[in-house]
Amino acid sequence: MDGVLLIRIFLSVVDELMSQPRLYALSNRERYINFRADDFKRKLKEVMLRNHSCLSSSKIKPILEDFKVLQWIICDKERFTNVQKINEKSARVLTVDRSKYELLKSLDWEDS
Repeated sequence: MDGVLLIRIFLSVVDELMSQPRLYALSNRERYINFRADDFKRKLKEVMLRNHSCLSSSKIKPILEDFKVLQWIICDKERFTNVQKINEKSARVLTVDRSKYELLKSLDWEDS
């Protein structure tokens, strides 16, 4: 997959989920952005179908694998999720590294 397309997909998913405060929680001194895995995957499918119709929704797992390899998401070895302490409770979530998200966002991929 084209790297710029992968970045745009990632940024769109995170941006859209973060536009609704009830869909995410910050943890570890606000270093990580946590989403329910189902919400993240659902939004990933929406973004792919809406903006990148050349990709089928069956390609969700390889894209999540790419996010994992690039360490844009922090997760357990065998999963796309991990356990974070949110509001004093442990929860299994899909976690985005906030510094990497903000760096990618600051590079302004819209003109590429």
